[in-house]
Amino acid sequence: MKNKINFQLSKPFINTMKRLYRFADFLKDYFLTGFVNSFTNNVEKVWQPFTEYPIGTTVTHTYEINGKRTKNKYVSVLGSKSGNQAPIHAKQGQVESDGGIRWMYLGESTIVDNGMFDMYLTLGRQDSWDGTDNPVTPAINQYVTRQCIQDIIYAKKIDKSSVAMVARRNTWKAEEKYEEFKKDKTTYKLPYYVTNKEGCVYYCLSNNNNQKSTIEPIGTSTQPIQLPDGYVWYFMAKIDVQNSKFLTDDFIPLNGDITFNPDMKNNRGGIATVTLVSPQKGQFANKNNIVIEFQQKGEGQDANLIPHSNTQGILEYMEVKNAGHDYAEETIIVLKEKSADAQGQGAELKAIMALDTLTGKTYIKDVEVLKGGEGYKQGSVSIHIEGDGQGAVLEAKVSTAKGIISSVEVKEKGEGYSYATLYVVSGQNSAVGRVSLLPYSVSNPNILATIQDNAIMINVDLNPNETYFDYDSDYREVLLTVNLYDIDGNPANKPEYIGKAHKAWADPKSKLPKLNPEEGLILFRQTSNRLIRVAGQYEKVKLVISL
Repeated sequence: MKNKINFQLSKPFINTMKRLYRFADFLKDYFLTGFVNSFTNNVEKVWQPFTEYPIGTTVTHTYEINGKRTKNKYVSVLGSKSGNQAPIHAKQGQVESDGGIRWMYLGESTIVDNGMFDMYLTLGRQDSWDGTDNPVTPAINQYVTRQCIQDIIYAKKIDKSSVAMVARRNTWKAEEKYEEFKKDKTTYKLPYYVTNKEGCVYYCLSNNNNQKSTIEPIGTSTQPIQLPDGYVWYFMAKIDVQNSKFLTDDFIPLNGDITFNPDMKNNRGGIATVTLVSPQKGQFANKNNIVIEFQQKGEGQDANLIPHSNTQGILEYMEVKNAGHDYAEETIIVLKEKSADAQGQGAELKAIMALDTLTGKTYIKDVEVLKGGEGYKQGSVSIHIEGDGQGAVLEAKVSTAKGIISSVEVKEKGEGYSYATLYVVSGQNSAVGRVSLLPYSVSNPNILATIQDNAIMINVDLNPNETYFDYDSDYREVLLTVNLYDIDGNPANKPEYIGKAHKAWADPKSKLPKLNPEEGLILFRQTSNRLIRVAGQYEKVKLVISL
């Protein structure tokens, strides 16, 4: 089968239609509202400030305007922590932020329907395109909508089992580079998650300073997976590769046919990796003599970090043996040797930049001592530089009275520094690292909140033995429709309907439920050449809708 749209084969066979389609904003919001609602648990919660809400959470908020008391319901379209401004917008499909989460208005408070606005997949159009069999561009307007609705042959209701959130499938490949996942990062140039041959999904926590990946991640460990090529991966989920109806060469499911790492819900503030501040990485004669200190804003605890050095004793990386919990992104790891010279504390420094007019590059011109600290010894202070330049060397001058850092001499100014953060450590043999935190899911272990390139896949199977769609009903058009009505004027809600173009429409003996040919809204339209059907034919229609 070379042509997936225009083809004819002997029975049985499968028609597969794939399309990535980007909705206009208002239609996207309309669709997403229904989709998200279909996966809620139909329990309304009262909106609260500074509260974690996963995607798809339904809340209510009661407020008073001009003496009228109103209770509205909203659904979170992005999982995060709420802000301090309760949602009060009241336009259908409108999305506004409360200062932390974006909420979509769903209407006045009633229990949310566990459905998708009674959305239907319809097949139609038996007539040729303007006397030819060349499909027209699938535009949607008022005239086209009316004609499409009248051309419907068959309609099937889309239920929850036919819909899933999906994301781009990034199959792991050797000698490829992958980006490091960051909790607050929104733009990636390279894939930051991969799927291995067993269907396991991993996030890249460390790419070994932007090196190529040479070893495929395997296993389902709940702790970060450190590989010999320097990459660190984190197991997120495993897809049922044998039975998943939403796994394709291009997409992976984010719900349904997937089992998530159960430990994700316990990851709040767990340490994923420790990135050593360059260029100083410490030289330790005895790793058993290393003291590890945490400088943090959070309440983190229970992390177990193991330093790894080369044969010269230079620290190369920190292994996260246990991630711990409740650490903050601002957490700094300080390593130093146990010695009498490593007693100072409390100093804070600020780098002052300048531009070299000859080279056009910035450098560290001076260092301002914000706090001198105390207890430092001259010649036993390390200043670690975290920045985007190289080559700078700084030396602290210590007053002998109380061990206060009085000034800092720029021994080597370096180059290319647009920013530089300075860390003061007592003791010459020392190192500094900055932590990154594990992916964390609010309340339930899933990856909806962390994978950003989301889409919706609709996968509808049309079994000739189970549908009203006759084998001799050729068609040229696939529609995604809402707001359909039956012939008696009632909102469509049955599993199947026939349209005006169905051969049984005019049969007075037919008991098949009929659609009103004058009502309906089209969300998606796919046109094609004539698709010839034969007895026993089985249709599989897949639509992928980018969000």
